[in-house]
Amino acid sequence: MEICCHFHAVLPNIRHVLTITLLMNIDFMLKIMIKS
Repeated sequence: MEICCHFHAVLPNIRHVLTITLLMNIDFMLKIMIKS
């Protein structure tokens, strides 16, 4: 029961981190495309 609640509490944080990482990767790729 506690593990399930903990998992649901952590899940949004993981999604938030993945979203930030994805945005940073897109920004990085755009910078490379502009330079080349």
